[in-house]
Amino acid sequence: MATTLGSPHDTHRPSQRPNHIRQKRILACEERIRYVARMKARFTYWQERDGRFLGYLNDYPDHWTQGDTLDDLKDHLRDLFQTFTRDPIPGIRKVEDLEVA
Repeated sequence: MATTLGSPHDTHRPSQRPNHIRQKRILACEERIRYVARMKARFTYWQERDGRFLGYLNDYPDHWTQGDTLDDLKDHLRDLFQTFTRDPIPGIRKVEDLEVA
């Protein structure tokens, strides 16, 4: 049976686990980090007359955010992306492509 960190079946403390188990866990974590680092999301933005930037993630067009600068807007969009992809939120509309042929 495969064990996970904190599993009741795990008889080794993290510092007492065999080195090959620790190494596998480290590699798995590094792979998840690389995957997240490669993730991209398209967004739409524009600048208002007052200088603020407004925008939304194209997958979630109902949820706009704003920033004082374009970089500030991007930070807010990243926060929205994390919120929407972390846990399902009832009532959030999402846009996707459908393959029809």
